[in-house]
Amino acid sequence: MKLQGKRTLKEISEYAKSQYGEKFSTAALSRHLRDHCEKYVQVAVESNGNRERVIRSEIAKDIEAAQLLTRNLKLCADMIGSLTKKFQETGEPDLETEKSLRYWLAETRQTIELALKFYNRIKESKDEKEEDIWPKIERAIEILPEGLQSKFLEALESQ
Repeated sequence: MKLQGKRTLKEISEYAKSQYGEKFSTAALSRHLRDHCEKYVQVAVESNGNRERVIRSEIAKDIEAAQLLTRNLKLCADMIGSLTKKFQETGEPDLETEKSLRYWLAETRQTIELALKFYNRIKESKDEKEEDIWPKIERAIEILPEGLQSKFLEALESQ
């Protein structure tokens, strides 16, 4: 039986009766899934937990990278401000000050470019919506045994 969307035990029981003439209660189906498919569901739940841990870890890395970029931009702004002030005080174009100013402007430009790439990467990863993910999950579930498919979907629904 290929599952299309989410199915409850009652719907699976009704489907089995209408398509195959099999008649069994939702309690019997529940026992069957519990007795024969529990280990598969636990593996799915564990992998979901692992996935969540990886996601949290990646988010923490993204936050740290954003903080580093922000600190770098503040440093660049401070250095440019002090060099500009020094340049305005002397009134004469000092070669050393001019080189330093160009260096810090280039550093600022590179940091901004990196921040934009970083922002685009985060934005692209957030663009995939839940409704886009369900067809992928359903195709992946099709390779599981029939009883496990419904138990897996029930576990997904309960979370």
